[in-house]
Amino acid sequence: MSIKKVIWIAWERHQRTLSLSKFLKSELYIYESDSPRLIKYISLSVKTIKTLLEKRPSVLIVQNPSIVLSFLVCFLKPIFGYYLIVDTHNAGISPEDKILGMLKFLNKYIVKNSNLTIVTNSNLASIVNSYSGCSFVLPDKIPELNVDVINKEIIGKDVVVVLISTFGVDEPYSEFLKCSEILSNTIKLFVTGKLTKVENDVYEKYKNTVRFTDFLPERDYFNLLAKADIVVDLTTREDCLVCGAYEAVSLGKPLVLSDTTALRSYFYKGVVFTNNSADDISASIMKCVNNIECLRSDMSALKSELSQSWAKMGNSLIAHIKSNSMKK
Repeated sequence: MSIKKVIWIAWERHQRTLSLSKFLKSELYIYESDSPRLIKYISLSVKTIKTLLEKRPSVLIVQNPSIVLSFLVCFLKPIFGYYLIVDTHNAGISPEDKILGMLKFLNKYIVKNSNLTIVTNSNLASIVNSYSGCSFVLPDKIPELNVDVINKEIIGKDVVVVLISTFGVDEPYSEFLKCSEILSNTIKLFVTGKLTKVENDVYEKYKNTVRFTDFLPERDYFNLLAKADIVVDLTTREDCLVCGAYEAVSLGKPLVLSDTTALRSYFYKGVVFTNNSADDISASIMKCVNNIECLRSDMSALKSELSQSWAKMGNSLIAHIKSNSMKK
């Protein structure tokens, strides 16, 4: 990108940020902290301001969440004079955090004071536009995942099904766990995500029938997906393009996804959709098992089609930034 200086700052590590910043050839600075919230925000704010002072970017891109980071760089924008782009995930529009969820004016402030807000789908773009913001729709890039195992060509005696989970409030993971009471014991269920977020009574109930992986290092996580026959990613959010779906597409894995308009519109091949109930999730898993070869073929085609369409959208984003950042 032939722009004087483009940097990207994030307070969370996210696959979307890694892929998009690489595509845009921006300098990426990821600052993280496990300190209590107040100390964390002060520490990361200091690091962010120091980076802005040192780098003096012409274009600044930030990841939202964090809403605090996004608010900070909006506030500092008149001082530094950068062209501000906010790559806004679903939680940046409708936060899961109850406190931030009540502070809707923060979202509106960020959208109004950003030069461009990137979102994953047209429904979120409509919300941005209703806040008097400038939106650009760009789904996640299909990632390039490094794995140590070769994709399975046939299903073995046991079928490996992996639910990608963070145990978030929008994830009906409890319904997936109930599938262990419905499906054959030849269907091996795995669930990712930090065990500290699982209620103890839930863990005790299902620990003998479902494999809880706990938090996995990135390479171990991708290797688990590579070993899976079927990947499941569920959400109750209507406008959420779940991250795990992109990872499954990258590895050519048939998917079970929640039946939402956003997911149906984008992941239109190689997928079986479910209404998020235990019975329907189980039925969707068995539908995948019974149609595995066809779904794998469709998923391969989907990967190629989404990669091509994303490249066009990505190039349009570069053209937009080049054109508009020079006008400020």
